[in-house]
This record gives sequence, C-alpha cells and structure tokens, in this order.
Amino acid sequence: MATENTQNNQLNVLVVEDDSDIGQIIDLMLREMGFRTIVLIRDGIRGWNEFRKSPDKYQIVISDWEMPKMNGLQLLKAVRKIRPETLFMMLTVRSDPDAIMAAQKEGVTAYVAKPFSPRLLQEKMAQLVEILLERKKEGENNDDVVEI
Repeated sequence: MATENTQNNQLNVLVVEDDSDIGQIIDLMLREMGFRTIVLIRDGIRGWNEFRKSPDKYQIVISDWEMPKMNGLQLLKAVRKIRPETLFMMLTVRSDPDAIMAAQKEGVTAYVAKPFSPRLLQEKMAQLVEILLERKKEGENNDDVVEI
C-alpha cells in the first residue's frame, strides 16, 4: 500500500464534477489513496480549458457525464483529440447500454455508475494506476510514457 500511495502521489488528476458535494467526496477519497495533485473543476468548459492549457500535466481525468455547458462525453471527445493516451473515467447515473457504448466508442477508460461506493472508486483508480504502470514497463525508453 505504501508503494501504491507513493506512485499515486506522483500522478495528477483532473476531476470535472458539477455537484460540489460529490466533487469534494471524490477529492477526499483520492487524497486518502495518496493522490496529492487533484484539480477540481465544476463544469465541462472550465475542465476542458484547464486540460487544454497543460494536456501533459494530467495522467487521469475523472468526469461526470451530465454537466451544463459541456457534458462528459463532449469532454472525453475533446481530450482524445489532443492527448488520446490520457486515462478517462466517466461518472454517471446513466446505465443504459447505448450510453455505455457511446462512451466506449469515444475511448473511455473506466465507467462508474452513480451512486458509487468509496471501494468501487478505489478499485477503478487502482486499475487506472495499473494501466499507467504497464505502459511504463512496456515503454521504458518512450518519451510519451508518464513517469510514476
């Protein structure tokens, strides 16, 4: 667990969630997992602007699907256009197969249905960290691979 927390400490997470209570819960849960650089944004447009400013800064984006101004699927599409390797977790109350397929088509890395338990979010985040570790292992000399 200490090794995982050390690795998490070196990762940057962008959280885009319009519900401030849920955003604060996610922030707290990520900090408990050892993540230290967490930027919490309350709408999709601002989230996109933050990501676009420094796309290499964030290894993981967590986004709500239903948000004003720019929804999570639109944010996912925009992120994929400029940095397709960024891991993207979608949070949503939508569980219909068409919604899931639309997110998968755009390259979502993980999908979490609301309401979710702390344990489920922790499991999904651990899976994302494993993906980053595998990428690092597979491409030790690849400059595109994030160092953790």
